[in-house]
Amino acid sequence: MITDFLNNVADNKYFYLNGTSIKNLQELHSVLEKIGSAAFQIYVNNEKNDFYNWIYLSVGDKKLARQIKNLTQKENFTKRLNQRLVFLKRVGLGKESEFTKVTLPFYAEKIELALDREKCVSCEICKEICPHEAIDITKNKKIIDSKKCSLCGLCVPFCPVDAIKLYINGKEQTLLDKTIPKLPDKIRIRDFEIKKMFLGNINVSGKCPDNCEECISACPLNLIIRKKEGIKINEEDCVLCGACKMSCPENIIEIKRNVLTHKSKEFSAAWIRVIEKLLGVQKKNLDLSQRSRKKIEALMLSSDLKSYLDKNDKIKKEH
Repeated sequence: MITDFLNNVADNKYFYLNGTSIKNLQELHSVLEKIGSAAFQIYVNNEKNDFYNWIYLSVGDKKLARQIKNLTQKENFTKRLNQRLVFLKRVGLGKESEFTKVTLPFYAEKIELALDREKCVSCEICKEICPHEAIDITKNKKIIDSKKCSLCGLCVPFCPVDAIKLYINGKEQTLLDKTIPKLPDKIRIRDFEIKKMFLGNINVSGKCPDNCEECISACPLNLIIRKKEGIKINEEDCVLCGACKMSCPENIIEIKRNVLTHKSKEFSAAWIRVIEKLLGVQKKNLDLSQRSRKKIEALMLSSDLKSYLDKNDKIKKEH
């Protein structure tokens, strides 16, 4: 249970700050609110982040550890820690869940889409490809509109961290075996497993506010650091997921995805729509002739996915 992160650590794993022994995340937050920035910099600076090591190794909260790893401002660190505490407490009280679910009972089957909020990195991929614009991100929280979602499952294979699953009668399934090509498997980058599906580039087009570290905290791979001249992104390891872009309050992070990599050649017209959404008008990367496109569109009309969506739409209209 993620609420275990609220518990005290073992006696031999206490964190000692200014003579105070810290046993849990709440106590860390309370102490941080009392100390100044100079005292904070003793533990967090360009050379080290002692709080990251304690949260990762002693508390075991890897998600929080990742979010605060490259933060240098005490205010931003305390803010992120408080957000985590609020979420964990609400889960413990039953006011929030680790999962966001959309369920649709058919006549003989129950189909459910589940988003694991612990795994989710609040990137923009599922939001971009959703054919019904059912996914949105507000304050780093991903929301699925159950009235718009058709449970087509298109978001499932595109999630870079496999945080979205589709279940039919409680069993994990996929409806898109022949609709889209097989996408790359997850690889390990900086101790984090993620899919690297895109080739392209990322750019900061404006001036970053002096004390803002939102994108630094949002990057699941900790590829962004702050320099005197602004933020610096490690483009070589960047997977172009867009988590930083979604978190930026100034909207100055630009991502251009030029190529979507895949392992097989079986796909339908749904794949073309995905490409158009993720890569814009750069259809040259599809390597498809006009003849093959027409053939794909014809196959789509008789595919299982088309029948599924038609049946789903009919049920929704009846209700």
